Amino acid sequence: MSENKVALITGSARRIGASIVSKFHSEGFDVIVHARSSTDAAQELMEKMNSIRANSANLVLVNLTETEEVEQLLSKHYNVLDE
Repeated sequence: MSENKVALITGSARRIGASIVSKFHSEGFDVIVHARSSTDAAQELMEKMNSIRANSANLVLVNLTETEEVEQLLSKHYNVLDE
């Protein structure tokens, strides 16, 4: 991903979440598409965003109700938490 602002939209694989991701992306944000179970739809949306603007979307498959999964996501991929 680039130095653009980044938006993480939870539950963004389908319906309103996908619309929100598309809007942020069209405004120049890089986006993180999140899904818990709609993996095919999330993958498709990420690929669509990247076909519009290369390397502007990433996919995160994580259960946000599990604290450990969220902490691993943030520390491993985004260097947000100190370990």
